[in-house]
Amino acid sequence: NEAEMLTCTELSSSSATFARARGGNVAMMWALMGAVLVGLIGITVDFTRAQMLRTQMQNAVDGAALVAERSSNLSIEQRTAAARAFFDAEMGDMSANITSFQVIERDDGGHEVDVSMPMPVSLARIVNDDDWNLHVDAVAQMAASPPIEVALVLDNTGSMSADMPVLRG
Repeated sequence: NEAEMLTCTELSSSSATFARARGGNVAMMWALMGAVLVGLIGITVDFTRAQMLRTQMQNAVDGAALVAERSSNLSIEQRTAAARAFFDAEMGDMSANITSFQVIERDDGGHEVDVSMPMPVSLARIVNDDDWNLHVDAVAQMAASPPIEVALVLDNTGSMSADMPVLRG
């Protein structure tokens, strides 16, 4: 019994010493927070990359919508092919990842181009293993702005009058 009591006393003393000990807390906190910090940095890096890619996609889709609208005298298949060719040229190698590319002829005139693609995440994979889906669309309508009148004016006064035959030629 005395040996058991001594063991309980030693155990109680060891537990109290362990509870009061503060050595190694910094290392333990870094171990716990390290993955969280790397995950947050990863989300930041991947979000910035996604915004840059989305901006590039938006520029390409804007142009593709204009191509579809300008070729409205062609069939929808030909318009889609022309818009996709423009989009692919603007996106380069990234266009191989496109999961959805649609050209839609709108009821009110004009064309809508709708594009989606996955973006694999890098460091954010620590937080969530799923790819991010980027989606952009654009609408182009031929009659959206009033017609523009362009005029060419030649200055035939003063110093320019000597150059008039050259300008007219």
